[in-house]
Amino acid sequence: LPYFSARFGNPSSRAHGVGLAAAAALDRARADVAACIGGDPSGLVFTSGATEADNLAILGVARACATRGRHIVVSSIEHSAVHAPAAQLEREGWRVTEVRPDRVGRITPEALAEALQPDTTLVSVIAAHNEFGTVQDLAALAEVAHQGGALFHTDAAQAIGKLPFDATGWGIDLLSLTAHKLYGPAGIGALWVRRGRPIVPVHPLTWGGGQERGLRPGTVPLALAVGFAAAAQLAQHDLTHGVPEATAARRDRLARALLELPGATLTGPELPADIHHRLAGNLHLRFEGCAASDLLRAVRPHLAISTGSACGSGSAAPSRSLLALGLTEEEAGSGLRLGLGRDTDDADVQAAIEHLRDAVRSARGSAAPAPRFG
Repeated sequence: LPYFSARFGNPSSRAHGVGLAAAAALDRARADVAACIGGDPSGLVFTSGATEADNLAILGVARACATRGRHIVVSSIEHSAVHAPAAQLEREGWRVTEVRPDRVGRITPEALAEALQPDTTLVSVIAAHNEFGTVQDLAALAEVAHQGGALFHTDAAQAIGKLPFDATGWGIDLLSLTAHKLYGPAGIGALWVRRGRPIVPVHPLTWGGGQERGLRPGTVPLALAVGFAAAAQLAQHDLTHGVPEATAARRDRLARALLELPGATLTGPELPADIHHRLAGNLHLRFEGCAASDLLRAVRPHLAISTGSACGSGSAAPSRSLLALGLTEEEAGSGLRLGLGRDTDDADVQAAIEHLRDAVRSARGSAAPAPRFG
């Protein structure tokens, strides 16, 4: 809070004490956020969020490597923040190959290897999926990309703070993250770019001052960066004190109760699943014969859930990620995305069980009162 008012210095103005204090605060924030991903702080470039970071990674690397090759590989389950810049590259003459996941959303090293071509310069695979929770083996995928002569990027917005991360040890070249996915302020994110050799070339998307190594010019919003760092520290504390595991146990209890309903199906990795295979707070269920939109309307006064990504909530089209798993449009349209947070308690889970079970039975035309889950 002080950085919104009393500590108002510009971290780029190091000619006076106020600016130096701001610069020191920004350096601390950069180090704390980098520690959350296991990366060198000097490689962290603050952005407005993961969407900007994804665009900077995809467009910036592709354009910087254009003389070596004009082919990139992305998974077919990426967030639109990766799909959209990849589509832009296609309009500019690049070739883009989409690699499909297996039935639970995993991108296998074998599938990635088949997608690589001699002039592939970049591979991008989402770290953990926002809809069905699948966590990828990033180290194995990065190794395949490097064996093919390509750089490896991951959109880790959903994963950071929810599972241990080692960007350096796993061989990741570029990593996108954002603050609001780990309870930090909206409007701040970062792109981490591996330092050292071989050099990771990135062309900036905007031009101006020399801030953020020239990759993201403009005055850094210091208060947001400090808030990002505070959230990262709290998330690391939660990781070391078993919070994700406790969340996963509640998630499994919710799943067991709802899967007792006839026609209920789980999307993504089987349960129980540890935090290295499925996001602790993620649950995606489909209810045969029920439109997800009808279920949402029934529980809206009681629960905050969705049918998919918030970024796609304005679209009536089925999720392209769910279709990539092999689901039909009808199946994709019957799915609910349930998210448990670090403050979700047993009473919240019990209430969700009751409201969702009642909603499903009502949607199927059941007149009998729904028994309560004990």
